[in-house]
Amino acid sequence: MLGTTPRFDSLSAQEGKRLKSQLKVYLRDYASLSADEIAAIWHDEQTVLAEGTWLVPYLEADAWRREVPRAIAQLSREAAQKTRAKGIRQEAKERHLDRQPATDKQQNYLRKLTKKRPELLPAPVESLSKLQASRLIKLALQS
Repeated sequence: MLGTTPRFDSLSAQEGKRLKSQLKVYLRDYASLSADEIAAIWHDEQTVLAEGTWLVPYLEADAWRREVPRAIAQLSREAAQKTRAKGIRQEAKERHLDRQPATDKQQNYLRKLTKKRPELLPAPVESLSKLQASRLIKLALQS
């Protein structure tokens, strides 16, 4: 459920948002660990760092033991879903560019770049798509 906020029953909405942003950092830093392991690390660090803050009563209660691992697992699923969606959007963009012919500017630039190295062009410049032209330009600039 992308976009849903993890519920922290014993915290206010503002405190829940702060905790969520904290947990995102822990999830990024300890991506290879399980939600329970990240929650344990979070608790150990926060018991020292949170002295005198809004987080102390939450750490002393038992609610964090079930809420924090559940929130970490949810944030992990959301991050994976966002990554998949980004990949799908990129593929769709590439398919769209692959169906359009290369622009005149791309063709002229490719001709200039490949004047001394024509072997970089696999086909005539006029038959290339925008995506192919873009990739060839990058290749020519790198070599």
